[in-house]
Amino acid sequence: MTRDDYVAASTGEPCKVGIAGASGETTEALLNDAIPPFSNGLGQRKVAKLSSSMMGIAIHPRIKEVGLRMATMEISGANARVVSVLEAFADVIADYTPPPQTALYRNLATHLSAQINFLVYQRPMSTGMGNAIRWLKSQILDISAGMNDDEAKSKLVTMIGDYVKERITAAGDVIAELGVEKIQDGDVVLTYGNSSTVQRLLIAARDMGRRFRVIVVDSRPHNDGRKLVHKLVAAGFSNLEAAEATGGSSDATSAPADLSTRGKGRGRNGLFGGVSYAPITALSFLMRETTKVFLGAESFFANGAMLSRAGTAMVALSAHSFHVPVIVPCETYKFSEKIQLDAVVSNELGVPDALMYKTGVPDAEP
Repeated sequence: MTRDDYVAASTGEPCKVGIAGASGETTEALLNDAIPPFSNGLGQRKVAKLSSSMMGIAIHPRIKEVGLRMATMEISGANARVVSVLEAFADVIADYTPPPQTALYRNLATHLSAQINFLVYQRPMSTGMGNAIRWLKSQILDISAGMNDDEAKSKLVTMIGDYVKERITAAGDVIAELGVEKIQDGDVVLTYGNSSTVQRLLIAARDMGRRFRVIVVDSRPHNDGRKLVHKLVAAGFSNLEAAEATGGSSDATSAPADLSTRGKGRGRNGLFGGVSYAPITALSFLMRETTKVFLGAESFFANGAMLSRAGTAMVALSAHSFHVPVIVPCETYKFSEKIQLDAVVSNELGVPDALMYKTGVPDAEP
C-alpha cells in the first residue's frame, strides 16, 4: 500500500497546488488528499470538525499550501511550522474583508478558526503552534471597536512579524550566543535529527573559532539528519578524514597539548572538526567518544518533561548511561503549562509503509 491507499478524495473538484520537490522540480499534488492517515482507524479519513459559524468559510490558498506542505513533511520542525503558519495567517488577515455592517474583531477570530481547523486536518498541531495561535487570537480580541479595519489589519500583520522576530529569530540568536559557551575545543558533539536551534548553535560555535567534531545520529523514515549534515558542511565544517590525513594542518600546532586527551579517553577527539553521520543503531558505539549531546525540543511541559521526535529518549538514556551531559536549547514560546504523565500521550501517528520505502539514494526523500 502507498499513502494514496490510506486517503479518500474530497467531494467536488480537488484543488491542486504546485509544490517544489526535493530535486527542485515542481510537482502537482492533490491539496485535499494530503491528510494524516489512521486518524479514525486504518484507511479512514479524518473528519474535520466544523461548527455552524464556520460553514461556508473559504480556506485561503496560502493556508492550503502550508497545510499540504506540512502534511507531506516538506515543512517540518517546530520553528519552521510556526513561522510558516504565522506568515500564512498574516496573508489571511491582510486579504480578509469582514461582512458589511460588522466589526473586524467580531468575525476575524471565527474566520481564522476555519483556517486553523484545516491545518489541524492536515497534521496535528504542535505545542508551539498552539501557543502562537492563542497569542494571535488574544491580540484580535484586544482590537479596539473604533479602530479602522485597514489599520487593525496592518497592526495585526506587524505584530505577527514582531512575534516571529522576537520569540523565534531573536530567541534563537540568544540561545546560540549562550550555547557556544557550552562547547569547548576538542569536544565531540552528538545531535539527533535536524533541529534548527541546534544547527544555529553549532554554526555559531564554529564561527567563534571553536574546534570540535559533530556526530549526527539519524533514524528512518524521514532521515532528517541528512539535511543537517548538508547544512553544516555548507557552513564550512571541515572534513574529519581529510584533516586527520594532513595532521590537522596548522590548527593542531596552535592547539593546547591537553586537548589530545579530550573525549574522556573513549576515542578520537574533536580537535580537527568534521561531521559524521550514522544511524541510531550505532548510538551506543558513538556515545563512547561523545563529550556532549545537544537535542532539539518541540515542547517543555510544566513538570520538566520534554517532548521531541521519536528516538530522543533513547539518545538521552544512552548519554545518561555513559555519563555524557545532555543539553536541550529551546525557545520559551514552546513551553507548555500541561503535564504529560505518559510517553505516548502526544504521539503523532505516521504512515507505517514509509518504513518499507527504499532510501538507498543518499539525497532522495523516503
